[in-house]
Amino acid sequence: MINEPQRIVTPGEILTQESDFLRGHGVSLQNNQLTATISGVVEKVNKLVSVEPLKSRYNPHVGDIVIGRINEVMRKKWKVEVNSTQNAILSLSAIILPDGIQRRRTSTDEMNMRNFYKEDDLICAEVQKIQWQENKIFLHTRSLKYGKLKIRSIDYLLLILGVNGYCWISSPETVPKIDKKNTDKNNWWVSTHQKTDFEKDLSTDPKSAKLRIRKRFIDDESQRYKSFTQEMREKIARTRNSIFVLSTLNMTIDPIAIMKIYSKSLSLQLESKDMLEPNNMMNLIDAKEEEKI
Repeated sequence: MINEPQRIVTPGEILTQESDFLRGHGVSLQNNQLTATISGVVEKVNKLVSVEPLKSRYNPHVGDIVIGRINEVMRKKWKVEVNSTQNAILSLSAIILPDGIQRRRTSTDEMNMRNFYKEDDLICAEVQKIQWQENKIFLHTRSLKYGKLKIRSIDYLLLILGVNGYCWISSPETVPKIDKKNTDKNNWWVSTHQKTDFEKDLSTDPKSAKLRIRKRFIDDESQRYKSFTQEMREKIARTRNSIFVLSTLNMTIDPIAIMKIYSKSLSLQLESKDMLEPNNMMNLIDAKEEEKI
């Protein structure tokens, strides 16, 4: 019984009566029998028997790429919700500065932390380290491929499958080239403008200069939503529903499987909303199985 592939058990079900097996997570020893304490799938590694729950919170590992939401801005760090049992921590020293500047973080950076990330921002990050004793998860975004997730409007999509169970569907943004000659090391937020202009403004009226920068940032944020077309929304909805079909039927979610479901829905001339009907779901999965993904 214990060697059956993908065996699903319920609490109280006997896993084995053999005495030479070791009990792992989700297993208890009762009357010399290994018994399941949770509902899930039986896993066996050598002589170790455990039960993995069908649904659970994200269990982090170093190197995982995750998608999180900023919950709180604190002193020199952010709290990030990553679908785990506790919030992750993103330190100010663990992020990449705009334009890729490499320097020490200053008190000015700490005062302007919300210019980097603010509450409810979605970010893509990597798990840097885990302190199990203190139950802490530390993230970093020291690469141009990580950071704040933004909306762009171009003809193809960007799909990020977070190891923690979150997904991000959008259109990819281009990474601007770094102009080191025009980079202001002391005032990073003005590095995309001519240095001499902002040096003059900051020296004469620094409050007004910062307000103009903030206004431009807000205008850029609102402009992203105005540029979305109906075609782009349809592509995002169809991609999202392709993922939902795989998730609902407990199938592996990977880029190849998503593309197969996406393409088959087009060949069947299904609207994105019709993909979620039970009969259509089975038709899409049957087509996927025929292609032996």
